[in-house]
Amino acid sequence: MSIVDLKLPGAAALAAKLYVPDSARGKAPYPAVVLAHGYLALKEEFMDFPERLNQAGYAVLTFDFSGHGASEGERGYYTEETHLDDLSRAVKALKGHPDIDSKRLFVLGFSVGNFSTLRMLAARGDEFLGGIAVAPPAQLRQATKPFEFGLYQGVYQNVAKPLFQLFGFHLRVPYKFKLEDCFESPEAAAIAKSKLDLQSQMPVTNFPYLGGGADNVRVAATITRPMLVTVGSEDRVILNPQSREVYEALASEDKQWVRFVGSGHNLMGDVQGAEFTKVVTDWMDRLAKPQAADESPVPTEA
Repeated sequence: MSIVDLKLPGAAALAAKLYVPDSARGKAPYPAVVLAHGYLALKEEFMDFPERLNQAGYAVLTFDFSGHGASEGERGYYTEETHLDDLSRAVKALKGHPDIDSKRLFVLGFSVGNFSTLRMLAARGDEFLGGIAVAPPAQLRQATKPFEFGLYQGVYQNVAKPLFQLFGFHLRVPYKFKLEDCFESPEAAAIAKSKLDLQSQMPVTNFPYLGGGADNVRVAATITRPMLVTVGSEDRVILNPQSREVYEALASEDKQWVRFVGSGHNLMGDVQGAEFTKVVTDWMDRLAKPQAADESPVPTEA
């Protein structure tokens, strides 16, 4: 396996890592997957998942969205345009690499990362064999209590928006979820806490996109590519019924729902990380490596 640090050019340069399998895992060009991280996070929240995918013969590109991790940009700030543009640049970098089979691509979104990946699949689905949605939210307003959402909306309209328009200043408020909320296993949470530095404040200027315009249920209804949707039964960040709404809305005739009993929000790093990896790779193998795919069906619970 080789790991290469990349800088993706653009209005805000993006930090990325490309993981390429060694020759013992197959011959280039390799099937590949782009991983899109969640809110106020960074590419390292996938933990050792990219290495596990490499072991299964897949090249992997991880990257930090603009304003996140080691990428340039206003900290934690998204717009509808930048979120999708960042992902587009990551896909372009992956497709342009000589060791990558551009006809065998997947895209995986985690949590809020699904707002970009599902829109990508809706608009450019023919470029991918399929998509994986890990804990996809339906609309983010469902992850807040009504009074919290109303307060957030009021602060944006009356304070944050005028400050941004007048001075370009991004008002920030504390984010309600902490890293340990993403894991059911205390041991997994401790490991993640030692390695990850997540942002603890969110720009209220994200509201027009994340609080209003982003709607995965509406987008899912236009996606026809094969889809795998996975959730953890103990997810306290994006509740299972929200993700199920997205799954039910998918227009694809080839879709799988897998619920990992006993795991939390971050399925890659929680107690069932190895089982999660096997479900994902078995599902991708069915489409990218049909001769090597496991004949047993993907479980609905694991």
